[in-house]
Amino acid sequence: MKIFRFCSKLLILFFIFGCSDDDQPTLTVNSLSSTQTFIGDTLFLTGKNLNRIGTIVFRNQESDRNTSNTAEIISKTETEIRFIVPELPHEKATIYFSSLTDPIDVELYGYIPYSSFYNGTIYRSAEVKQILNDDIAFCYDNPSNKRFKLTDNFSNYRSLPMYNFDEYSYYGDYSNYYYVNEYSGYIINRWHNDIHIHSFNDDTNSTNFEYAINRTDLNLGTGDYIKDFKFVSDSLAYFMNVEDEMFQILNGTATAFLDLYPELNNTPYLSEEYWTNGFQLLNDGSILILQTNGIYKIKNGEVVFNAFNGNLNHTAGYHLNTTRAKPAFINNNAGFYLESEQKIYKSNDYGETWTTYDVNFPFDGDGRIAIEYLGEDQFILHRYRFKSSIDWKSKYISTDNGNSWEIIFYSNKQGYGNTINMFDEYGFTGASHYGLVKFRRFPKDF
Repeated sequence: MKIFRFCSKLLILFFIFGCSDDDQPTLTVNSLSSTQTFIGDTLFLTGKNLNRIGTIVFRNQESDRNTSNTAEIISKTETEIRFIVPELPHEKATIYFSSLTDPIDVELYGYIPYSSFYNGTIYRSAEVKQILNDDIAFCYDNPSNKRFKLTDNFSNYRSLPMYNFDEYSYYGDYSNYYYVNEYSGYIINRWHNDIHIHSFNDDTNSTNFEYAINRTDLNLGTGDYIKDFKFVSDSLAYFMNVEDEMFQILNGTATAFLDLYPELNNTPYLSEEYWTNGFQLLNDGSILILQTNGIYKIKNGEVVFNAFNGNLNHTAGYHLNTTRAKPAFINNNAGFYLESEQKIYKSNDYGETWTTYDVNFPFDGDGRIAIEYLGEDQFILHRYRFKSSIDWKSKYISTDNGNSWEIIFYSNKQGYGNTINMFDEYGFTGASHYGLVKFRRFPKDF
């Protein structure tokens, strides 16, 4: 009996202490497949005894503490775990695998839904009105009637005061802001038969009347609007009316480009056959008018050239909201895809000369693709097919001017937006089912 009781005590002690963590196989993490990743990417964790990991959680300063941001584990063995990067706001995150291992910091690229500061609420209805530079964007949230500013690589949120429409504008729902720096800019209002320009400061919400332009001076009929506008300084601005006609506004006086540059009369500049995709002011001081019949460059008071004379009137994909090619200019670089030739055109000198690149992508004739320039040597490809297959609604990235492509997003019927408004490293895609989404250009060695 004594021997039995003694053996029983040994068994009890073994049961109590034999299953402790100290006696468990050591959990070791050797490597993560990449610390540069994107939402929806599959990462590989290698090590020993990884089957002891129960959940994988992503966190960053913008994460909602009530939301787990748990990764979906698609396979797990003792030596490897494969998991999918979940949707979470902002670009820097930390992955927590287990209390027995150190967390790993990662950076997100590509599509990153923007959330309000420190609470993880993703903006579902906001839209970007203007990207001032690579650090600052100005946004508007329509249902809540709020304006706000994003700074520090579009990571920090600051509310902006609303403009008092009734004080200056006859049409209370018509007002356009244009920032010339982080804190001040201009507002264009419609007042009876005039266009009123006010300067403003967004910190104090103070406004000052600057000048008025009669609508007829801009060839605006009843109900017409200003299609595009940009301010260079207190005395100089450029407007484009709904008929795609350009005007210089100098010291409050409007002059049509056809009067300033008579050589435009010998081009299809205002031909109804073509569509104008707005204009840009580049860092070299030039003005680029982007039309489907060509690109007009005006510099130092003269029309320098018309590139692609009559050669841009081709379909370029649904993401452009038009059926014509539209070059995207980022600093001195520009690029676009010409579908009729299945080639990429790219410029490194403010659009003066262009180089062509073949697009190495399987064109099988079933479905559509659209390619958009993201800056440097990077392009994004949107793939479309009007069927249910998710593989036909995907997005690919190229970091070598279209020579090779890597998938970065499997979209569904309500996928991320199809037009990216880039400014250097960062940009935004339109608000949709996923809300306001920041796009971060991938690193060169991705």
